[in-house]
Amino acid sequence: MINLQLDYGNPFEIRKRKAFDFFKLRTEFSYGVGRKILDNVLGYGILFGKNAQIGKLAILVGGFQYYDYWDSKSFELMAIGFGGGVFTKLPISKTTNLYTNISFAGIPLGANSGKFGPDTSQFRDYSYDDGLEGKFESTLILGKYFTASLVYYYYFMHTYTNLVTKDYGPTRSDVPGTNVIGILKPNIPCIFSRT
Repeated sequence: MINLQLDYGNPFEIRKRKAFDFFKLRTEFSYGVGRKILDNVLGYGILFGKNAQIGKLAILVGGFQYYDYWDSKSFELMAIGFGGGVFTKLPISKTTNLYTNISFAGIPLGANSGKFGPDTSQFRDYSYDDGLEGKFESTLILGKYFTASLVYYYYFMHTYTNLVTKDYGPTRSDVPGTNVIGILKPNIPCIFSRT
């Protein structure tokens, strides 16, 4: 498995915020497991926001655009969301920081493989959806040597009913209803270096 992450901008710099002066893009690739090489692509960018400082706690509150794509053996999901988020940084010691972000967004446009799961056919095996998403990410960084994180994603996807596309017509995935997907990702990678 290969994980790539691009961070742009400092969310805790006290400044007037402009659209996308802070964003993050993260993706994971794997070979040998699942249908495809690309496992997920997750990203968000600030649209507007404001920084604050309460004692040692640095805070960014704002409106964000979110992009989520997941492809696993169990489900396939894509969501474009718009909503609010709170990012915090709490210095615990000189070399230890706790970063946390919580967000909630509406999804005007999404797609989901539904209760039948993804397949390998050349036909549309997903429904078009709208819905809601919530995210919680917390990372503890202990100096240069230890990082632990806990991430939870929650998606509530509602299927657009009676949707017929020009190319495919109605599909088995266009069954009215909702899908609820929760993803929990604990991570404890250790980085050791010598100087």
